[in-house]
Amino acid sequence: MKFLSLFSGVEAASVAWEPLGFECVGLAENSPFPSAVLAHRYPNIKNYGDVTQITKETIHEKEIDIIIGGSPCQAFSNAGLKGGMEDPRGRLMYDFIRIIGEVRPHYLVWENVRGVLSSDGGKNFGTLLGCLAEMGYNLEWGLLDTRGFGIAQSRNRIYVVGHLGGTSGSTILPFRERDRRGEKEVTQQRSCTSAYASGSSLVTETKVVSVGRDFVGCLAARDYKGLGTDCTAAGKVVIEKMNDGTTFLRRLTPREYERLQGFPDDWTRIPWRGKPADQCPDGHRYKAMGNSMSIPVVRWIGECIQQHKEMK
Repeated sequence: MKFLSLFSGVEAASVAWEPLGFECVGLAENSPFPSAVLAHRYPNIKNYGDVTQITKETIHEKEIDIIIGGSPCQAFSNAGLKGGMEDPRGRLMYDFIRIIGEVRPHYLVWENVRGVLSSDGGKNFGTLLGCLAEMGYNLEWGLLDTRGFGIAQSRNRIYVVGHLGGTSGSTILPFRERDRRGEKEVTQQRSCTSAYASGSSLVTETKVVSVGRDFVGCLAARDYKGLGTDCTAAGKVVIEKMNDGTTFLRRLTPREYERLQGFPDDWTRIPWRGKPADQCPDGHRYKAMGNSMSIPVVRWIGECIQQHKEMK
């Protein structure tokens, strides 16, 4: 299946869907560092840049099966002061809707923070659903947590998946079961990504007792290669317990941040502004991962879309 990636960032969709045989026919990212990562990793795929300038005429593919994108979340998150549609970043959601209407893909995937559900009393999210439904899309949506997909962090994100045609009862994702977060559900989530997650070494989840500004929840972390340590990660800080029982705080490395989103090691370690890759700024790499979708979640959604298409 061919897909167009909007608000591409460092391109979680392609990393997730290439193993499924999906083909990316276009990217859309205009921030300098993520655009440089795209140029380095996908030099042969066109980056259309600013989504506000994308129209059906600018995309030369005759048929696109899927459009995926997570419009900027800062307008709906607590960290971004929840400006909603008063924030220019929030209004980019309308460009996602517009492009869907012009291109008319068979499937769509939209991702954002859970704060969008309460933004302006839910009206912003209702606008998205209403506009897409009026175009003839059958829609499903729900919160998915990366912790249930073999990733060593808890990261809840809202995903909307839609498809054209069929009946309203033709579903793609079992969101309703997953929202109950029962044991059966978690087992099912992990089985969907068992092949992907089998390379991960996860330690038992441990509650963070010392909470500071950099701690954003109770997470698990990998037993990183050669360390022989138990780690509890939150935000950009990790509490590390050595084999002799001593503990200390340290900052997560950019590579560890990439792993927390399911990316290959050093995905964002690229030559940058004339300097070699080993001088790539950590700050840009942290931010790129923080804005990205999680690979195993997107891969599972792609698998479900693939199965849905085969059933049709």
